[in-house]
Amino acid sequence: MPNAYKITQKDERCFSLDIIHPEGKHFTLEELGKHVGGYIEVVPTLDERLKDYMVFVDEDAKLKENPLVNQYMLSNFNMELVGTVLIIPRAGEGE
Repeated sequence: MPNAYKITQKDERCFSLDIIHPEGKHFTLEELGKHVGGYIEVVPTLDERLKDYMVFVDEDAKLKENPLVNQYMLSNFNMELVGTVLIIPRAGEGE
């Protein structure tokens, strides 16, 4: 299975990119929510580089105090997303 990534904006210029793993075979909704810090929202993307992945964010991130635009997603995928972003591989056939 390809890696899953958690991109967290630390401040206006600094972010962390971590490889994350599910507790079981696949991520649960609860695990995804814990990683983003709230209720998850699936972000649609047409970027060919992300065709085998799903992108998740906290659906209320823009409403939280001092929301930060995720600079990694903006500079690499031209996606203006706020808060922590998860890039999770799509489950393959028969998984």
